[in-house]
Amino acid sequence: MSYKSIITYIDGSPTCSKWSEFAIDLALKHGARLTGIAPRRLATDVIASDYLAVNSSWINEFQQGIDTDIEKNVSAFRALCQEKNLTAHEARIVTGAPAEVMKHEAIFCDLMVLGQYLDTADEATSQAGLVESLLLSTAKPILIVPAMGQYSASADNVLIAWRSSRESSVAVQHALPLLADAATVEAVTVETHKGRGRNPVGDYESLADYLALHDVQIEYKIIVSGNDAGNVLLSHACDSGAELLVMGGYGHARLREWALGGVTKTILQTMTLPVLMTH
Repeated sequence: MSYKSIITYIDGSPTCSKWSEFAIDLALKHGARLTGIAPRRLATDVIASDYLAVNSSWINEFQQGIDTDIEKNVSAFRALCQEKNLTAHEARIVTGAPAEVMKHEAIFCDLMVLGQYLDTADEATSQAGLVESLLLSTAKPILIVPAMGQYSASADNVLIAWRSSRESSVAVQHALPLLADAATVEAVTVETHKGRGRNPVGDYESLADYLALHDVQIEYKIIVSGNDAGNVLLSHACDSGAELLVMGGYGHARLREWALGGVTKTILQTMTLPVLMTH
């Protein structure tokens, strides 16, 4: 089992090359086709409408600047693919808002590879909220590469953040190609003190049986803690030497804002290893 179609996002962020390289290495490992998508915003969509009538020439110059930057970003992506000898690749410029463009492109892929955006990122290039938006609007897995640090696309030690839920189940299913390649896989359930009376051992046995059908053997651990579950997971990932975290993304849409569960938000903001997440 392997991924055959991977897409990634191209922009001018300082760390774009980091997740692009990760996506390229993953495509090489799985023999997948990698498609880099560069959404093209229209100047008329980002400038106040009452400004357009008297500044049409400036708007044209602004659009030319946008297009020039996009072409430069796409050229850098293509050069990186050629440098790493990935022949099965393409880069496309698609007009539209980033979230809507990527949402449509996700229909035709097995996996999305995106990067973590920091709050300190340049507002001109940062697409804050893109990961959250795609997590909640697509049914495809997203592998998020941290903004800080260097990471390999080959994860020997994988950690599953497990709880008996649809989101966890779907995340594990989508991660099967990565789990099958790992040397060790550990499933961890974080229980609050209030949940201490529950007994998830039987649930673990069912998970172990399911993964064994895919030739994946797992270990299991229950961590009881009153601390934030996201921080507990990241701390355990560090202690155990995990190189990839697999988890469900929890949240829902409310009005026009994305409201994500606390664990999901903590992981996205403070991740210290690549995370495969599915809602």
